Amino acid sequence: MTENIARGGMPPESALLSLRETLRGEMLRPGDVEYDAIRGIWNGMIDRRPSLIVRCHGVADVIDAVNFACNHGLLVAIRGGGHGVAGHAVCDGGMMIDLSSMRAVRVDPRALRAWVQGGATWGDVDCETTAFGLATPGGLISTTGVGGLTLSGGVGWLRGTAGLCVDNVMSADVVTADGRLLRASETENPDLYWAIRGGGGNFGIVVGFEFRLRPIEPLLMFCAAIYPEIRAPELLLQWRDFMTAAPEQLSSLAEFSTIPDDPEYPEVARGQRVLALAAV
Repeated sequence: MTENIARGGMPPESALLSLRETLRGEMLRPGDVEYDAIRGIWNGMIDRRPSLIVRCHGVADVIDAVNFACNHGLLVAIRGGGHGVAGHAVCDGGMMIDLSSMRAVRVDPRALRAWVQGGATWGDVDCETTAFGLATPGGLISTTGVGGLTLSGGVGWLRGTAGLCVDNVMSADVVTADGRLLRASETENPDLYWAIRGGGGNFGIVVGFEFRLRPIEPLLMFCAAIYPEIRAPELLLQWRDFMTAAPEQLSSLAEFSTIPDDPEYPEVARGQRVLALAAV
């Protein structure tokens, strides 16, 4: 989530020192050792430099950071997994609120529920849930952040039988722009619950999700055939017709991409534009 609370200059040094003393987590500024590593995100084309990074270790840190940003008129960006291609996790100037240290996952196999902190990745979730033979629809890639994907709807491999990520959110703990912590569900703050399930990222900072779980087979098959891009007109029609008749248990996607300069791929293929037809 990225929220334009306001635009203003940096607060005085005394205010920054006071915030640093309040936090359980860290506060980073340009020139600090970890600053460049934390501001960097998955999309290497995004190169933005926040004036202040707050690495939150809990909900209290998130509330303190939001209140500080509001009181001092700072632009705010929220970093969960940092995987969003548009780069909303980082801003120029202002404050980045970094949730990546808040990655805890708790599973109740009897209730078929998982409670997930807002900075977790889908790899964190899958590691805990599959230990019980359970899953919730997550992302296609394990390093994707739970928060960013879920608040955007969330397309994953289990969508054919279980829907999108957001279809399986039972409740969420949300820090709003006025520094309040609200629980959003069908019975508590239902308007906020409706808004965060696919409405985008400007309704608050989700610091915790409650997901519905369902049993999953212990072994799945993954297929990712890669073809030269020139064959796309022919292959996409065949893929469309095949998926129209395919069972719901089969999820697939078509992706255009460029083979990276990576030893995992044959040297002759690197840099080539391709069509991948992936399925689980």
